[in-house]
Amino acid sequence: MPLIQPPPAPPKKETIAIRLDAQILEELRRYAACVPTKNLSHVIAGALQKLFDEDGDYKTLLNSHPELLAQAKPRRGRPTAAKQSTHHSNPPSSASPTASDRHGELRNSIGGA
Repeated sequence: MPLIQPPPAPPKKETIAIRLDAQILEELRRYAACVPTKNLSHVIAGALQKLFDEDGDYKTLLNSHPELLAQAKPRRGRPTAAKQSTHHSNPPSSASPTASDRHGELRNSIGGA
């Protein structure tokens, strides 16, 4: 057995879109510079983990309602297989993406990997 073990597998990550007040976003960027990192996702994830770990009321809620631990909401904007097959009867066109398509792609690009 080797003395040095391989690194653990990276955790599964998902992308979300959030809206922040401009002042909060600037504070987030300043805090990230203090860490130092340019990865805003890292700072947000760390702050949320600290919040979850230290909020006694949140822990009490989870202990009294264990069903909350198992709930998972389906991701918005992801059609199910049934919806995909009935959504459009026309074949897909090769036209360029619409403005709303481009907006959807851009809004999920906050703060790095």
